[in-house]
Amino acid sequence: MGTAYDNDMLNLANVSQVMITGNTLSGYGSGHTAVRVNVGSDIVISGNVFTGGENHIYTDGTSVSNLNITGNDFRAFTTYLWYNHASALTGSSFTNNVINGSYAASIGLYTRISEGLLIEGNQFGGTSAITTYIDASGSTTFNPVIRNNIFDSTKATNMIVYYSIAQTSNSQYGYTQHTEHFQDVLAADTDYIVAAEDLSAAAPITFTIDAQPDVPRTITWVLTHTNITAFTLVINGIDAKGQNKRETFTAASGWSGETSNAFATIASISLSTRTGTGAGDTCNIGIGSKLGLSNIITATTDVIQMKRNNAAITIGTTSAVYGTVDATTIGAADDITILYRQNLNVIK
Repeated sequence: MGTAYDNDMLNLANVSQVMITGNTLSGYGSGHTAVRVNVGSDIVISGNVFTGGENHIYTDGTSVSNLNITGNDFRAFTTYLWYNHASALTGSSFTNNVINGSYAASIGLYTRISEGLLIEGNQFGGTSAITTYIDASGSTTFNPVIRNNIFDSTKATNMIVYYSIAQTSNSQYGYTQHTEHFQDVLAADTDYIVAAEDLSAAAPITFTIDAQPDVPRTITWVLTHTNITAFTLVINGIDAKGQNKRETFTAASGWSGETSNAFATIASISLSTRTGTGAGDTCNIGIGSKLGLSNIITATTDVIQMKRNNAAITIGTTSAVYGTVDATTIGAADDITILYRQNLNVIK
């Protein structure tokens, strides 16, 4: 096991093929570390409960390789959950851990130099605030895969921070990039889907759909109301992600409007209720200028670039909730390209 440091509960120095599992570990307060790895390889830290101390895990020395930290319960700590100060950390992983304690700390995971680090399936949260969950600002080479983690954004200012990192094609910095190409997009049209649907029949009235959206986009509607004083309009369909969507509008919504979702196809449109005879009243259903993305975005800043006919344009109003981007004025048969990133983790 090597010579133990006075301030470490467990010290591993120049060891290999070691498993630490099923323990309750603590660094016993300020200046103390629960587990320290000073040069080693093929080490598994699994199924433990970490209850306190300055650092839960500290790695240093010239080289640490194949260190797998998995399935642990990390609770209170005062400085770092895991501080990696090794000159080289390779082939290692931090997976399926729960970080859910109180801590007077600014950083969760801090890494100096690492190659191929996998951070996956962890739950980052807690009962007190933290500045940053994962910090690689001191790293010159950090080629991680960071995916399928859950980050509680109410407890941290930053989920992940990087500075001066040499990126490689194998890196997945918490995001994957997508390009959405909308070809020959039609201009916004107020009655493209349904033209002048007669509203005088007895409710419910099922509309005759004249055409489907050319691309996933928001749906507009306008209802004349010479005799109608109240109504319920229901639009059902499928969005760009293949999910069923339903939007309902009433007189409280006004007499015209636009869906929040971008519909790829319309399954049905109906006037389910109506007050007034509806004689002479009609409804037009059209296509709007907001286009739907086929992958989830979690922030408006996830949209990186937008082009019209291969010329860069200002990124339109973006909704992270509904995954739409406004192409504003669309000319007939315009090609719209949207470059954006998708977070590989869940931010709640």
